[in-house]
Amino acid sequence: MPTPDRMENFGASRVMPEPERAAQIAELRKDLASLVAEVAQVVEARAMQAKDATVEAVDTGLGATRECIRSYPVASIATATVIGAALATLLVPSRPQRSGVARLRAWAPDITRADLREMAGELQRTASRNLNGSSLLPTFERVVDSVSSIDPKTTLTPALEKAGSWLSSLRGGK
Repeated sequence: MPTPDRMENFGASRVMPEPERAAQIAELRKDLASLVAEVAQVVEARAMQAKDATVEAVDTGLGATRECIRSYPVASIATATVIGAALATLLVPSRPQRSGVARLRAWAPDITRADLREMAGELQRTASRNLNGSSLLPTFERVVDSVSSIDPKTTLTPALEKAGSWLSSLRGGK
């Protein structure tokens, strides 16, 4: 451990007194709390916008689906039957299942405690190497900027347009 007079070699020009350090930590905690509150407000507002857009899109889609089912009842029943058969084929196993432990043993390799300790040590070394001397605040700020720049209307509109085109092709295709 370097002595305070050798701290200049490590980038620190002076040793901060304990009361000043405690005040700085308290100020940082206060700033972090205000950032968390701001992020919570932004996320809540974006969630409400996304919820409203989703509810509107679902209502529109349900209305179009109901109209399509009423216009083409036989095709709707046939489509539901085909989709149900496909799901049953995919989800129901065609051969007897082994017990959960037998499946796990067939999938997982033989892992020893030494392997787990080595893996944990490697994870710790990687994390300390990546976080050594760096602050998480810039990363947190980038995440906040990314979340606040998401527009739910632009992310949902292409999917809804595609679904609408499929429904219109079903109506027109008979």
